[in-house]
Amino acid sequence: MAKGIKKIVWTGEGTVYNSKKGSIPNQLLVVEPSQFVWFKAGEWLPGSTEQDKKKDIKWAVFNSKGYIEFQKTLPGNAKYALKIPRKLSGPYLFYIEATWSGNFDGKSGIKIRGESPARIVDSKWSRTEGGEDVRKTYQFSYGELVWLKFNTEGLNGYNNVEVRVFRKLRSAYGLLPKEDEVTRKIYFVNVINGEINLKIPNTFAWYQSMKDRSDVEEFYVRVVHPITGVYIQDDGGDTAHARFLRIKDKVVSHVIEKPQNRTPVTIYEPDKNAKRFELCKFEQINVTEAGAKPVLVFDNGKGLKNIQDKREKSLTSIVFKFDSTELLPESIKQLNNILQFLLEHRYSTIQLDGFACVIGKQNHNNVLSENRAKTVREFFIKGKLDPTRIKAVGHGEVNPTDDKMGRDNIKYKNEYEYTSNRRVDIAFEYYGHNAETIIYEAIVGNKPQDILVEPINFDTKACFERKKHNKFIKLINVDLKAETEGKITIPAVSTMSKFNVMPLNYIWPRRDGLMNNYLVHIHSCRYYSVPNNPTLAIHVYSDIKWTIEFKWSHTQPFAYSYGNKLYGYELKCNVPFNRIVLSVSNC
Repeated sequence: MAKGIKKIVWTGEGTVYNSKKGSIPNQLLVVEPSQFVWFKAGEWLPGSTEQDKKKDIKWAVFNSKGYIEFQKTLPGNAKYALKIPRKLSGPYLFYIEATWSGNFDGKSGIKIRGESPARIVDSKWSRTEGGEDVRKTYQFSYGELVWLKFNTEGLNGYNNVEVRVFRKLRSAYGLLPKEDEVTRKIYFVNVINGEINLKIPNTFAWYQSMKDRSDVEEFYVRVVHPITGVYIQDDGGDTAHARFLRIKDKVVSHVIEKPQNRTPVTIYEPDKNAKRFELCKFEQINVTEAGAKPVLVFDNGKGLKNIQDKREKSLTSIVFKFDSTELLPESIKQLNNILQFLLEHRYSTIQLDGFACVIGKQNHNNVLSENRAKTVREFFIKGKLDPTRIKAVGHGEVNPTDDKMGRDNIKYKNEYEYTSNRRVDIAFEYYGHNAETIIYEAIVGNKPQDILVEPINFDTKACFERKKHNKFIKLINVDLKAETEGKITIPAVSTMSKFNVMPLNYIWPRRDGLMNNYLVHIHSCRYYSVPNNPTLAIHVYSDIKWTIEFKWSHTQPFAYSYGNKLYGYELKCNVPFNRIVLSVSNC
């Protein structure tokens, strides 16, 4: 009998518009932008047990091309929240789905889009694609390539926006000019990721259409809404945007081409502020002293101090058989771990570099190395990773040669230098997790007392790192080093010594010099990913009982004692001397 999630549902949390704005129950939600809308697993297939429903669920948001924008793994009883910003609102449809098995089939999800008033947020003219705004610093010439960019709201997904270029007319003989004239109309403009990006190579045609050109002409644009037909305003209510493109009366090219829609220039950067959902993880840490209840010292990153999300670079290699582009079984497992990590870290660019050993013709190996990189790229794309994030390059042979009597000889094909060069390097950047070491304090005598340290939901199978995290927990102490899997028991002992002739050392039991420090290393991709820094430090202090007794001549009895228990020391009244007594002992 089939198991898994049959359908996800909206929980009722977050603003969802009614059918007048296009919502269709359980199929399409039209939502208010910039606020969270919550979902949960609503129906399960008949074969799903109660235990199945408690397992982790993968949630994914797909773009219109079927690639995963973002993936997150949550406990089965947890809700998932999605927020669509105003920039991405419009007719563009996202698809959200959840799966228990890990395979998305396109059946259990819901389509969703944001509804926001259409706005022009900002605009610029540039000399290069994605370049800086040059409106105040540069004068173009006719025939020169011009780039126009808008950031918008409420228009994402339209492919039939009209952009009109206006020429600003000047007054003549003190008379007000007539209405500015339309120099060009650009039809079927796309709004991609909330941006309009136009390559405009036909400014020479503008030159030809104007008979009364000035030394420097000024141009601006208006944008026509594809549904209402009205000009779209900015926040100030103005419909004139991108003021001004300045073109001097000079021709540098007679080329005339149609304006082109361009995909936004995206420089992918790892997301420093994203919540951490790596599958290589632990979620909690319990510390249990002998005969006591467990103490929760770590709970999913809450309350950590000095969190340092250090930008790190991951470099992993997978190898191939001789003259082959086929992925090996161990490589597939390795690539799947990397894929899952990348799907949950949406802003990293992946660089794939293919190589070949020197055996064979260089031209053949150039193609072979490129095809190996393409094989890895296709693996990621089939896993729904957006191909715009992936760059694949073949580099040919490592230390190329065609000397058949030397290194280019088939007899060497199984040597390490050759097998390791038949590879693809996978590189990307991400933010690892580090924070201030957690401190736990304990009072122990001079005889060992067991302290159990146990991480909860500790799993490193999905680790993508080249030097993988594992479930071994390392203990470091001046007198003790140990390593065990899953949890560790520390035979803790204090530094209190019966041979110490200076009991004054123990007046302040939390004095660092008398502390026995046990450093515990627990590491995963999600938390405390840096292996050199301890996760937990257990500070063990002596279980001493110390008493300070003051006596002096006083008209009333008085006593003061400090220790594990309060002892009464009665003083006689009117004693004609002052006296201080100090005693220290083990409990």
